[in-house]
Amino acid sequence: MSEAIESDPLAYPCFNAFFTRALKPGARAAPADPNAIACPADGRISQIGRIQDGHIVQAKGRDYSVSELLGSEKTAASYRDGSFATVYLSPRDYHRVHAPLSGTLRETLHIPGRIFSVAPATVEDVPRLFARNERLVCHFDGEHGPFAVVLVGAMLVSGIETVWSGVEVPPYARDIQRKCWIERPIRLQRFDELGASVASEREFLDAITVSGLNLRFGHSPIHQSPAMDGFGSAGRGGYRDEQQQLRPQVGC
Repeated sequence: MSEAIESDPLAYPCFNAFFTRALKPGARAAPADPNAIACPADGRISQIGRIQDGHIVQAKGRDYSVSELLGSEKTAASYRDGSFATVYLSPRDYHRVHAPLSGTLRETLHIPGRIFSVAPATVEDVPRLFARNERLVCHFDGEHGPFAVVLVGAMLVSGIETVWSGVEVPPYARDIQRKCWIERPIRLQRFDELGASVASEREFLDAITVSGLNLRFGHSPIHQSPAMDGFGSAGRGGYRDEQQQLRPQVGC
């Protein structure tokens, strides 16, 4: 709580206000390396690596397809040989999500689904969990190509808000809701706030997370090059998973 603008838990008018509390200016800093991909959220990287034959690793012995996650085979084709990272946000974490790269918002999709817990034990046990839970898919056009940020709802946290559109999860939605932003361009710089997960009475958030590593947003576990498009990117080559980059950097 020492990093929050309001450090007194009793001063918040409701649990959601506490859950989505803002941090003090300077509490986090963007990576100094302009080629670094900023971690989009506080949390733990549960999986990171290459997308293999259109599939993402969920846990040992389990994977799911990019097309399922994004809700579109056509869109998934762009990311078939890209890279991914899955960041697990636990209940104690800061629950706002930030842009890992600079980009212009092209499209969002709200995909209704289940609200399985995203705790490690459940992720290891439930097949294709991230492709089955309710989620918001955000497609961006970046300097080196397209990238996607997927906010996955879960037990106790199925609410998702964005800085450009407010509440993104309609109650009891059954159909995919697609919003095109090309004619109303939303430009985010790397590290800008993107959105937040919101706790609800009936239903925590996973932002699509090197195993067991605790991170704060702005840490840099990955680098990009002109040949790499970013999280879930279509770029070939240019991916570096360097152990020294997994340590907290000065100023983060």
